[in-house]
Amino acid sequence: MPTEQVGAIPFRRVADRVEFLIITTKTSGRWICPKGNIEVEYGQAGSAELEALEEAGVEGVLVRPDLGTYKHGETDTTIRMWLLHVDQVHDAWQEDHERERRWLDASEARATVDEPGLARLMQDALDQLNGA
Repeated sequence: MPTEQVGAIPFRRVADRVEFLIITTKTSGRWICPKGNIEVEYGQAGSAELEALEEAGVEGVLVRPDLGTYKHGETDTTIRMWLLHVDQVHDAWQEDHERERRWLDASEARATVDEPGLARLMQDALDQLNGA
């Protein structure tokens, strides 16, 4: 049965470059971006923001519209992603004992994430942020 989830690609600008924040999965330690189930009371965009807070400890402003979707691994899960312009990074957060987080230059982050569809959306995000 197909499942829908939502997520965020947290970013910041440092000097003249864009950095993305990536996190590890709870179980395998693969590198991904925050994502999870849609909470009815928050809607899709609000749930993406909530996942970024819970899984990565960041808050910010969603860039609209969403970036698009990708398929998670070999499952029927489709994940709709938004760019999140980070303006607050928490030292402690809900899942800080279960995940590692890392700010990386956009190209390095794309090369590090374990989902080709997510890497494609990260490139789309970078193109959008650079005005391409």
